[in-house]
Amino acid sequence: LIVSADHGMILDGLVINDADGAELLRIERATLSGSAFAALELDRFEVESPQGTLRLEGRAGLAEPWTMDLDAELRPTLDDLDLAADLALDGPLDRLSVAAQVRGAVRGNLEAELRGLPDPDALSGRLDWTGAIANWPGLDGRIEDMDIHVEGGVANWEAEAGLRVALAQVPETALSLDARGGRDAIDEATLVARLLDGEVRATGQASWAEAPTGAAEIALSGLDFTGLYPEWPRQARLNGTVEARVTPEAVVVERFALQAPPAELRVDGQGRYRFEDQHASVALDWTELVWPPVLDDSEP
Repeated sequence: LIVSADHGMILDGLVINDADGAELLRIERATLSGSAFAALELDRFEVESPQGTLRLEGRAGLAEPWTMDLDAELRPTLDDLDLAADLALDGPLDRLSVAAQVRGAVRGNLEAELRGLPDPDALSGRLDWTGAIANWPGLDGRIEDMDIHVEGGVANWEAEAGLRVALAQVPETALSLDARGGRDAIDEATLVARLLDGEVRATGQASWAEAPTGAAEIALSGLDFTGLYPEWPRQARLNGTVEARVTPEAVVVERFALQAPPAELRVDGQGRYRFEDQHASVALDWTELVWPPVLDDSEP
């Protein structure tokens, strides 16, 4: 460890180990210059480590209202992941504005207005994110047109989100979410996936105030699998409904129904899974249960 204080403070080669000698943290170099009186004035704060680099400058109050005017740059080093972010914090802690710009495998912009900090129970505000994900290690494709909006407080919030998924071997899908709820519940949520020239729509509610409970309904409408199965009948479209609920005792599928008209494929059923003894029961009734469904020789 080398420390220099001629122009601020410089630390070289700081290593922190646990009681068994295992390395917990390694800092190759840390540079600090500034002053601290009623506020922390950072002319330069920079940390270099095997995990990445952090640069920070600006001003932060050391007493209420904890007013900040800070700019940060973060560049993590994570295998083949190319990622960097610029972050700005402005305002007193209980009325804090946050702005971020992310570059690399994840690119986008975030803006947030936070109220009520540091009390988590009083936290409220809004958050907006627009962006995309591409060139992520192991992700064969991209996620685009990400648009997320969250507003409200811990006890009463609303969220909207949308994105488009284009991955190899997966049908291109546009997703949208609308939800509202509170501290202990999702009062109402709707998730819509548009794919295969059709739609999957899920609606539901959930609560975890005591034991987790919830209910959901999933509707499949007009799904065309021709692009995935060359032998799929060209006129057939998959439709269906799933209705389920969760109680403290079990997951109950009250209705399960699939059809692919004009093919004769039909599946109807119910099911139940009990938590206490891990017992599952399923009842199914079907006609022409063949996948992909088939029509007779008169199909064009």
